[in-house]
Amino acid sequence: MGFFVLLRKHSIFVMINYIEMKTKILLLTATLALNFSLLTLNCNAQWQQTSLNSGYINCFTISGNNIFAGSNNGMYLSSNNGNSWMAINTGLLYEYGVMALVSKADTVFAGTWGTGVYKSTTNGSSWTAVNTGLSNVDVWSLAISGDTIFAGTSGGVFLSFHNGSSWVAANHGLPSSIEVDALALKDTSVFAGTWGKGVYLTSHNENNWTASDSCITRDTVISLAVNDSNIFAGMWGGVFFSQNNGNSWTKVNNGLPTNAIIASLAIKGDTILAGTKGSGVFISTNNGSSWTAGNWGLGNLYILSLAINGNDIYAGTYGGVWKTSLVGFGIKDINNNESDIAIYPNPATNNIIIESSYASLRGSQQAAIEILNIQGQLIKSLSVNNINKTSIDVSSLQSGLYVVEAKTGNGVIVNKFIKE
Repeated sequence: MGFFVLLRKHSIFVMINYIEMKTKILLLTATLALNFSLLTLNCNAQWQQTSLNSGYINCFTISGNNIFAGSNNGMYLSSNNGNSWMAINTGLLYEYGVMALVSKADTVFAGTWGTGVYKSTTNGSSWTAVNTGLSNVDVWSLAISGDTIFAGTSGGVFLSFHNGSSWVAANHGLPSSIEVDALALKDTSVFAGTWGKGVYLTSHNENNWTASDSCITRDTVISLAVNDSNIFAGMWGGVFFSQNNGNSWTKVNNGLPTNAIIASLAIKGDTILAGTKGSGVFISTNNGSSWTAGNWGLGNLYILSLAINGNDIYAGTYGGVWKTSLVGFGIKDINNNESDIAIYPNPATNNIIIESSYASLRGSQQAAIEILNIQGQLIKSLSVNNINKTSIDVSSLQSGLYVVEAKTGNGVIVNKFIKE
């Protein structure tokens, strides 16, 4: 939720340089420590501000190659990985801003503060209001499952079974006039994060909300995220974690600032990103047991929203959109099952051989291979007819640590190598 919402409430990089032969001992030691397996090294990710450099960016949704950003100035669209943005507000009325976004196939829904829900089936080139039955038009959160859309408002939760053309209230068990600031879906369960009332849950097919664990019933929950069997709640005061469908919660704040306001959460595999209001972005790779700041180059630490698209991370701030790479954080991108590639020789001088050890990525599949530096910048790219065994000339690369990504139709596999 944006800054103006708060007013309403009163409320390593490792670089191994070696000039002489004797330093190769250190190089080999570092190589063994890396273990070459799956990007477990925590590295500094270099953030870059995109051309959308103003406004409160409250929310994102990704539909195909399109990234939508909702702000206090309306809607923006990028079709080139955030390199450029254009305003897309035809038909969209936003009294105080776009606060929530969700997409399904080619349809995008936008929840606004003051004017309800809008729908676009034209990649945002035009919008249509879809508010029949929506008696509260302050929409803070949206979620979608199949043909059912959930809208969290200042007057509870509303459901639409007709692609937004009509809405019905679904508030049985919720306190009256409750504000629902976050929604998340897990299997058949729906979770609602509320202002000052903690988390409530129900099932997709029922209208019978129950309060979650009493330890968070008086908390303000402004972000929710689901990862397999785990649920994470971002609050005024940090992150809580549940492994049992919200029946009990544990505070997981080791490494987070004291009393951090967690405005946004995003998950990629085993990696969790938390956006704070005032302290930037934090990352955890162990279900929140510990957190590390990832703010290198980030010029605005007031994070309202986060999104992950492929290997790219987008942060919506009080001053536009910033972007970085998962690779810079030392995170692998696995779209399917666990996988790996072998890279040898490692360290390398002139050439590296990459070879997949994951059966479904081997054989005759075409693959796009990219070599990136540790800041996530693309250094070299090529296409190969198969990923079974490929030789790549790296003689022109400067000495240091590099990341190899091999992308096929089945997934993306990632590993590191050191160039002598």
